[in-house]
Amino acid sequence: MLFLRLLAAALALAGLKGVGIILVDERGRFLLNRRSDDPDERLRGRWVILAGGIEPGETPERAALREIREETGHPVPRVHLVVRARWPRSVHLYAAGLPLPPEDILLGEGAEHRLVTLDEVRGLSPRAPLLRPVLRAFTSTGPYQACLQDARRA
Repeated sequence: MLFLRLLAAALALAGLKGVGIILVDERGRFLLNRRSDDPDERLRGRWVILAGGIEPGETPERAALREIREETGHPVPRVHLVVRARWPRSVHLYAAGLPLPPEDILLGEGAEHRLVTLDEVRGLSPRAPLLRPVLRAFTSTGPYQACLQDARRA
């Protein structure tokens, strides 16, 4: 968990703000999105977790729920807070169980999406060295177990 807290603080210091969302299916696979038109050219073509900004008057939790609906085409009943940093900017990392099969995902943003295992992440994102350690650290948290249960209930 310390690694995730340090990561959130590093993201905030790097100027990122908003929410990141890790989506997990009932088999423990992660939904990744390959960015195609990101304003940040460093992210174009990379596989990433879902992410987005917080709109005025919106809570971080509501922003995470909205981003999931916008980027997958389907709502989820709840999200779990994994970690947050509030200095110098607000960054919140949430997770949710993915309650539908991959073929039912309606891609709202990005070039494509995939459900991948932790081992498959290494091959997808060679230029994103933190993605696999972040997901690996996440699998040892309580929210990961809650997400698996949520995905299995669907």
